[in-house]
Amino acid sequence: MRSQPRIGVACLNFRNAVSGTDTALFQLAVHWRKWCDLTVFHSTLAPQWRLDGVRYVRVASSPIHQFGIQARTYAATWAAQARVHPPHNSMDRIYATSAHFMPCDVAAVHFLATEYKKSLRRAGRPLDVRAFPRRWYELVNFGMAARWEKKVYPRAIAAGVRMQAVSADIAARLRNTYPAVRVEVIPNAVDVERFRIAEEPGFAREIDQKAGWAPDSVKLLFVGSGWERKNLRALVEALARLPPRVVGLVVGTGPVPEYKRFAESLGVGRRIFFAGERDDVEKFYRVADGFVLPSLFEAMPMATLEAMASGLPVLLYPYPGHEMVLRDGFNGFLVASPAEIAERVAAHLMCPDGRTRLRDGARATALEFAPEPIARRTLDYVLNSPQCEAR
Repeated sequence: MRSQPRIGVACLNFRNAVSGTDTALFQLAVHWRKWCDLTVFHSTLAPQWRLDGVRYVRVASSPIHQFGIQARTYAATWAAQARVHPPHNSMDRIYATSAHFMPCDVAAVHFLATEYKKSLRRAGRPLDVRAFPRRWYELVNFGMAARWEKKVYPRAIAAGVRMQAVSADIAARLRNTYPAVRVEVIPNAVDVERFRIAEEPGFAREIDQKAGWAPDSVKLLFVGSGWERKNLRALVEALARLPPRVVGLVVGTGPVPEYKRFAESLGVGRRIFFAGERDDVEKFYRVADGFVLPSLFEAMPMATLEAMASGLPVLLYPYPGHEMVLRDGFNGFLVASPAEIAERVAAHLMCPDGRTRLRDGARATALEFAPEPIARRTLDYVLNSPQCEAR
């Protein structure tokens, strides 16, 4: 009887929270452990997310996130360990959550710093003068990441690494930049059991009381950190164009005082509530009436899939990944400005009947991204990829 394939996963973090990359990997691992002898080579393992049947091996890295230091030190340690103890001696294939983590056979592509840098340069001015240091930090941080990316991808492609792009748009951008790349489009998966349509009346009352909102408020949900890139200001500006009963609910970390000042300057300070980072984010999806993500750049945001699985109509900007999930008028709408956000909310989301029609379409779309089939597709792609040269 043939033994199970031995799969190694090179990843910075292993957890089912915070980062879309981490969440997507966790959904794969939940199923891969049933079909494979699975070993995760991680830098950080959140204990609550430890899966039975999976071996964990720590790869040392710096705890400093700024300027990609943690990822760079992980990549250096992983490569150094591989030279001493080649992972292919004990593994059939190596899957990495980034092409930066070589050696590997298949690398997922969840982001392209080079492409985001272009979007960042086109972004509007910071909210106020106090935000300029962070804008410069973003430019420097992603400028360094883009330069590293331009070195890593040609080296990975030359070594035979195959890419798994999480959206068709990302795959097209890879092919345009690196014609020799071998890439397959396999999207992220969403936990359709955790994120589902359900009532949370007690939690809804709790949010209304904390925020000081009326029970009949129409809640627009924004989920994510990195508010500069995800363009939270567009939601705030849209609120200023909408009736007072339309409010904004923000889950994630960011410069809260700055955005509070901005909201107050537009007269909507009392209509936006910052909930911080939460482990129970599924409850927020269930009490919201619509999901807004006007990001400058994405690859395929997990939050959008989670919102759809929870039955939320989505309003998305035209960034990579939207083409995989958005069906205009069926599960949400493509928008390109705060004015368009406000128009769609007024026309469709302020009416319960409009929300119900879009809700069913959103949930139906999310079911197409259930974890088990996508985990199987990804594993087949990994196993059918030839072993790569370790360079």
